[in-house]
Amino acid sequence: MHNVEDDMKNVVCIKWGEKYSAEYVNRLYGMVQRQLSLPHRFVCLTEDSTGIDSVIETLPLIRTDLKHSYTKLQLFLNPLHDIQGQILFLDLDTVILNSIDDLFLHKPEAKFIGLHEWFDDFLGSSTFRFEAGQFPFILEEWDKSVKNRFTEEHIFDAATKETNLQYHDLNSFPPEVYRGDQEWITKALRDKGEPIEWYPDGWLLSYKWHVETGKPFMDSKSITFHGLPKPHEVTDIDWVQENWR
Repeated sequence: MHNVEDDMKNVVCIKWGEKYSAEYVNRLYGMVQRQLSLPHRFVCLTEDSTGIDSVIETLPLIRTDLKHSYTKLQLFLNPLHDIQGQILFLDLDTVILNSIDDLFLHKPEAKFIGLHEWFDDFLGSSTFRFEAGQFPFILEEWDKSVKNRFTEEHIFDAATKETNLQYHDLNSFPPEVYRGDQEWITKALRDKGEPIEWYPDGWLLSYKWHVETGKPFMDSKSITFHGLPKPHEVTDIDWVQENWR
C-alpha cells in the first residue's frame, strides 16, 4: 500500500517581481515551520533573493518569460530543479492559522489536490498539492495554445479590467478569459482527463469571502488574502499579527 510517510514533502512558494517583499517569504517560512510537523523541504523560487532569510532555500525561476501569476505554470516542469516527491504550493499572501499536516496527509492517493474555488467550479491556486514532474503538459499546452498567440502582458492587462467576460468559460479565445493561472491549470487537467481532488470545505478560506463577511474562520488551516488588503495592511487585527510572523 502507498505510504505517504515515505514520500518526499516539499513546500514551495514563488516570489516574482515587486508585488511581494522578501518579508512575505520569511513570514510564510516561519508559519510553515510552526504549523507543519512533518519532515519537509521549504523552497522559494525567485529571480531575486535579496532580503530572504539565509535559512530559506532559494532556487532560480527557470522560465523567466512567464510573468504575473503565470509564473506558477513552471511548477509543472519535469524536472523542476532537483525537487522530487510531493509539492505543496502556497501563495505568499497566505496566513496559516492551524496545523497544515493534513494538506500532505489528506487523500494520499490523489495525484492532484487543491482548494476548490469558493465561487466557481475550478481550482483556487493559492493552495494545491501534486507529484513533482507528473504534469508537464500543463505548461506544454500553454506554450502551444496561448503563449505563441498572446503575451502574458496582454492577458494580464485584460484580466485587470472590469469586464463582463465569463472567465470560467475555459474554452474561449482570446485568452483574456484566463484571469490567472488557476483557470488554465483547471482546463489543462480536465482536457487530459486528470481528476482534481479537493480539500474539505472550511480548511482553506478567503479573507474577502469569509472573514470580511462574518463567517467563522478560526478553525480553518489558512486564510488567503487575495486582492486587497494584504496581511501587512491589517495591523489592527490581532489574529493576523499573532500568526503572520
